[in-house]
Amino acid sequence: MLTSKRQDLEGVAHPLKANDLHLSYVKGDEVLTGVDLVLHTGELILVRGVSGSGKTTLLNVLSGLLSPSRGTVCINGVDITKVSESQRDAIRLHEMGMVFQHHGLVPDFTARENIELVLRAREIKNSAAIAMGALEEVGVAELADRRPAEMSGGQAQRVGIARAIAGGHRIVLADEPTGQLDRANTDMIFKVLRHIVTDGADRAVLLSSHDPRACDYVDRVLDMEDGVLEEV
Repeated sequence: MLTSKRQDLEGVAHPLKANDLHLSYVKGDEVLTGVDLVLHTGELILVRGVSGSGKTTLLNVLSGLLSPSRGTVCINGVDITKVSESQRDAIRLHEMGMVFQHHGLVPDFTARENIELVLRAREIKNSAAIAMGALEEVGVAELADRRPAEMSGGQAQRVGIARAIAGGHRIVLADEPTGQLDRANTDMIFKVLRHIVTDGADRAVLLSSHDPRACDYVDRVLDMEDGVLEEV
């Protein structure tokens, strides 16, 4: 883990803040128990835990894909637990980028077209130039005209990260983005995530992973076990 930035971040904007999150399924078993989390601009946080510990569920709640049983999630000051589903969808589209274990690129589209697709959904002009800028930022501009089948797993995941940051998203949620990659590509993805929060672009990244090497790249580590989140 990098040197703690806690004191440096006092007074810094927090684009994502969750308070007292609980989530229970029908049988009554709690999947999340009293989770509190603040993500500051310029910060990369790791949520660490074994499979089934609640990491993915937490990210789904923070992104508005799942609604908590109790608690609040504020995205840039808006509590998404108190708005309609369509409003949550709009907030997710415009305010945050998502990176998944599988890159999720559209197979018939090139790397640039995959990014432009999301930018056009957000009605952002100059989508081609912005898409190229995002690809350049993560070091894969040469892949602009390639389709996913013409990329390695690591290359496709970097395109997925470019799609997540394109157009000025301040929040990036990355759920086990190295789960299907070898060691070399895993290290590269961690380096790219580190880069996108230190390049002055006013971003914050929340990463979930069970890979111990992730600790070398992040500002803070939070352990998730049986739905309980605790800072290391």
